[in-house]
Amino acid sequence: MFFLLATLSIAGVPPFAGFNSEMSVFMGLAGILADNGDKWLSLVSLVTIILIGLMSVLALVGFAKLYTLIFSGNPRDPSIHLDTTPNKCENTSYVILGVAMLGTAFAP
Repeated sequence: MFFLLATLSIAGVPPFAGFNSEMSVFMGLAGILADNGDKWLSLVSLVTIILIGLMSVLALVGFAKLYTLIFSGNPRDPSIHLDTTPNKCENTSYVILGVAMLGTAFAP
């Protein structure tokens, strides 16, 4: 689950932090396109916008493939059997992580 959330953040999907930083770059480049009379600078800004968008799509596709290979794929060795029952330590770490996330979200 956390790997999927990190994947979406790296790819720049809203509402994650990767989207916020990417959108600020897009807005700056769009401002250059709108306000600048220099043709070369406008062309460089347009090409940069296209390349950043393409890199975001490629990152999303690559991480989606990685996610499916790791978590949804079949094991290479059929004799390996994984125990998928959660233990107390794992549940406790999820609770601690949740409390820490809520604490930082609502902290002044």
